[in-house]
Amino acid sequence: MEEPVSGMPEFNFLGDEWFPADAGIYFLSHQNGKTVVNLFDLQSRQAHPVFTLEKSTPGWIGAMPVSKDGKFMLIPQLDQSSSDLMLIENWR
Repeated sequence: MEEPVSGMPEFNFLGDEWFPADAGIYFLSHQNGKTVVNLFDLQSRQAHPVFTLEKSTPGWIGAMPVSKDGKFMLIPQLDQSSSDLMLIENWR
């Protein structure tokens, strides 16, 4: 049965991601241009930062799987981004 998680910080509509795990709910927050991985502990109802990512993540990462022992987390990072611009003349 679904129920609200009291004490959980509200997520930003601009791309905060979250992932439930045995230890609680991991979530990303974006602060001062940095991306921080946080853990919301379901028993204490407190959130605390786990680590700050060195590079940014793509706009939507889909999931942040965590190993059963809580020692590993899989997070994609964005190393570079580019786009191609083309000038097309006489287009019909």
